[in-house]
Amino acid sequence: MNNKRIRMRMLEVDLKQWELAKLMGVSEPTLSKRLRKELPEEEQDRIINLINHKVAGPIETNNGKVILRDYDGTLNGLYDIIWEVSSKVADLEEKVNKLLSKEAQ
Repeated sequence: MNNKRIRMRMLEVDLKQWELAKLMGVSEPTLSKRLRKELPEEEQDRIINLINHKVAGPIETNNGKVILRDYDGTLNGLYDIIWEVSSKVADLEEKVNKLLSKEAQ
């Protein structure tokens, strides 16, 4: 079974695959396809951290930064995750704009 750590953590906290997909901002079929092949350890760690944050509960704000109370009671910042996602969105927007400009010519 691929991505056993992720699947085991989902079972431990009773998190359904569709719930994890929603949490990650992807569709359930997309998540299912990604989990078919073994993900790199770093990506598995990020997903497990996301699951742990979901279990932790309430989101708090601290001087404009979003933080979550982790399952073990510690506070963890989401700034790095948000930055990574926003930079990928910016890259995709740039690619789409290039494609649209080529089509317009």
